[in-house]
Amino acid sequence: MTKITSMQSLYTRLEQAGVSPSYIQEYVLPSWWSRDMDSDPHLVLQGAGYIAKHLGIDLQALLHTEQELSVRDTAATQFKLRHDITGQHVTWARAVSMRAAEMAAHAPPTSFQWKGMEASAIRTAILNTGASWVGLKELLHFCWDQGIPVLPIADVPDKKMDGMAVLTEAGAPAIIINKSHSHPSWLLFILAHELGHLCRNHLQDHEARLDEEYSTAPDADDAYENEANRFAVELITGDPETIVSEDRYASAAELAQAAMDVGQREQIDPGALVLNLAFHAPNNLWALANAALNELPDGPSGHEQIRSILRERLSWSNLPDESAQFLMRVTGCGSVDHPVAA
Repeated sequence: MTKITSMQSLYTRLEQAGVSPSYIQEYVLPSWWSRDMDSDPHLVLQGAGYIAKHLGIDLQALLHTEQELSVRDTAATQFKLRHDITGQHVTWARAVSMRAAEMAAHAPPTSFQWKGMEASAIRTAILNTGASWVGLKELLHFCWDQGIPVLPIADVPDKKMDGMAVLTEAGAPAIIINKSHSHPSWLLFILAHELGHLCRNHLQDHEARLDEEYSTAPDADDAYENEANRFAVELITGDPETIVSEDRYASAAELAQAAMDVGQREQIDPGALVLNLAFHAPNNLWALANAALNELPDGPSGHEQIRSILRERLSWSNLPDESAQFLMRVTGCGSVDHPVAA
């Protein structure tokens, strides 16, 4: 049996499996690992251990070329994918996200207390805090208050998914958001949708729901997706049947102003109204809708909001140093010593 004895051989083996050496060096190995260490044969086992731990790979399979290199099944996974994407395309996204979720589930500031809370009750609880509407920041704080970590994954090998809901083996929840679009209203719907999977009890312990894309159109083959969509729409707007009707808008600025007016009156996130219109319009209004989002009042991007609250709310000291470093890097938070500013 051939055993790998150099870091370069490890990098080559992982690159053949779809994980580049640069990804391993930037995200997976500890921050104190240097290129000089790659040439030290005595450190190969230590480096392989970190890689196996953070990517969820069996260490012996990683070190022995005759064994198939694969990600351990850390949780049963339900997939919602486009027709041209398979579970294999998101293998590494799932692996990195699961490891991040498992780590975060050990360090929330509040224990997970409940399951099955109704969308209307969450909406009421948030509005009762004095919020103008259910926005991304407000829903993030609600999730963390309930002991549900929300993690942005900055980068993964191969394909990303948009979001994932997780229940760990111990029954602790986490939500992963991978979508590259940074507007808070885009990420608000994803967060509400994944929270819907948790609240509607779509997951058993040690199970994950991975959503590679979202659609508000009813899916005859996936009742869970339909239920999570309705949950999200009700949480954000107050009515699971909300459909913003198409109208003629002379410009993106006019659409943005109309969304602000209705949002203030109905306590609905204006960006969510714009996206609802684009999702349901019989004509393609996405260019207008995205331009209208840019006309809404500026604030931190959605990813910046998620990272800022993650840095603030997670009990980082509950994690081993290498786990904390890995989690900060894959979520885009920087490092424990050098965090990225919000």
